[in-house]
Amino acid sequence: MENRYIVVAMLLFSIAGTSVANAALVGSASINAPAVILYNNSGSITKISVNVSTGNGTVGFSEPANVADSTLASAYTAAEYAAQYAGVNFSRYDFTYAIMDNGANVSGPSAGAAMSIIAIAAIEHVHLRNDFTITGTVSSDGSIGEIGGVVDKVGAAAGDKLRFVLVPYAGSAMESSLYLIAQDEYNIPVVQVRSVAQALAYATNSSFTGIGNETKVELVGNYSMASLPAANVSCSNGCSIGPFGNLTRYTISEAQGSIGVLAASPLFSGVVSQLRSAEGQSMSLFTRGYYYTAADISFINLINADYFGSYNASRGGALASMRSVQAYCGNLTAPNLTRSNYEYIINGELRQLWGNYTINSTLSAYNESGVTTDGVLTGLYQSGEAGGWCGAAQFLYNYSYTGNATQLDMSAALGRLAERRVAEASAYPGMYYATAQQAYARGEYGAAILDADYAIVFSNSIGMNGKNVSTLDSEAEAMARNATYGAWPSEFAKEAMFYVYQSGVSNSSNAMLYAQQAYEIAELAQRMSLDTRLISQNTTAAPESETAVMAQLSQRLAVLTGEVQVLIMLVLLLTAVLVIVVGFVAMQLQRLSRIEKGVARGAGRKRR
Repeated sequence: MENRYIVVAMLLFSIAGTSVANAALVGSASINAPAVILYNNSGSITKISVNVSTGNGTVGFSEPANVADSTLASAYTAAEYAAQYAGVNFSRYDFTYAIMDNGANVSGPSAGAAMSIIAIAAIEHVHLRNDFTITGTVSSDGSIGEIGGVVDKVGAAAGDKLRFVLVPYAGSAMESSLYLIAQDEYNIPVVQVRSVAQALAYATNSSFTGIGNETKVELVGNYSMASLPAANVSCSNGCSIGPFGNLTRYTISEAQGSIGVLAASPLFSGVVSQLRSAEGQSMSLFTRGYYYTAADISFINLINADYFGSYNASRGGALASMRSVQAYCGNLTAPNLTRSNYEYIINGELRQLWGNYTINSTLSAYNESGVTTDGVLTGLYQSGEAGGWCGAAQFLYNYSYTGNATQLDMSAALGRLAERRVAEASAYPGMYYATAQQAYARGEYGAAILDADYAIVFSNSIGMNGKNVSTLDSEAEAMARNATYGAWPSEFAKEAMFYVYQSGVSNSSNAMLYAQQAYEIAELAQRMSLDTRLISQNTTAAPESETAVMAQLSQRLAVLTGEVQVLIMLVLLLTAVLVIVVGFVAMQLQRLSRIEKGVARGAGRKRR
């Protein structure tokens, strides 16, 4: 349909000159519009204007000479929606736009919202402010959609001394964070709008300043901690929870260090305040025994602190940083599995897989010469996430585990189970499924099984459909209570119970969100508990290698040789003692014999 509109618009515009003398001008309007200059990816402010005249539904451009199909389609949608908004018959008007771009090619749909506003202003003879700008796509219902290059566009608006920037409502935390970085770096309000109607209200309000409506970001949950009970879920198989406690301490320490670095920056004081508050919550959770939940909060804090601290990174500097993370993640090596460490090492392998997948995907999409500042910052955020996962993996690999050090191998039965789990996860493509496949191909069957669990649970929310808060909380708690085989499932069970508590003490708008989180995490805990048991049951003592056997034999021979040497020395010593004793006895006997002979001679003399 869009292509038909484009062709019609272009054809009609090509003959518009023959009838323009007969057309009556209805109205005109113009607006500041931000753009990104393609050859150097820098922001720029241009002017877009429109003349609306009586006609037959023609949409076109008087300049520039070259306009991409995407821009033509966006102009048509904008004009059609403007007519609908104004309550006029679109087919009785012509819309002629002009973009003052100094003859450059124009492409992309991000001026759709701006073109809608000026078309409405021209039809309704509404006065628009000239000290603001807007960017965003437009849909046929007037909703405004996300765009790229927002940081560079906001920078251009600040450079032109504009008062505020209207941007599409953020559909993700990443987009909100980009808005906040642009707003704080350039000291200009970035105001989010959902629709052309909402944007038009700001554009026609002479007293609007943007202050009070600027972008605000909630980076972490504001949890209720005052009466949170201590975690009361314990692993049922006597697993060691010590490594989890130390991993949490490590993550908290890393987060606090990065927050301290960010605090030294003159920008983002609000972000620092949020992150420090969140770290207080993390510490409170840690002292109550919710180790994974505490580590999870600090992990996110760490990524956000590093992300905001990189707001002015260059394209080349970001690329070097990403390659450093790629090398770090790629060079980690997991130790051999033992009966005491297998669960932690398998979960370390998972995080290394995720880190490698994330950084490799990020680098494959990163074009140093063609990336906007948005792309630089997004790449650095993803790189920080990858580095955080690999840091956790390294910690788990290097931890000094105590207990049964018998080395383990994955059995053939476990390989068959992994094959079934990965096949089950194939219905849910994404990072978890992709890395489950990688783990299976490398013979890391435990990691493949648990990775498949993540893919299935986080991509499939059917179990939550149609359930109210009370039901979700009740079922989540029941699953959590039975998900206790292994340290990791037990920690996830604790986190599920944490969200059950938050659901119970929150207002109605947040209660459902927390209840759904509780249910999802409890479901993951339940699957991981079952599969951790199966992994434990299907790991066998690793056969000794020929080298190990020879080493043990040499060691035993060395011990035997030493024992023989000691025995020989004892025999020699005993022989020497025996010789001395025999010699001594012989001497004593000889002495007694001489004495007896002397006595006998004396007795004979007396008789004589």
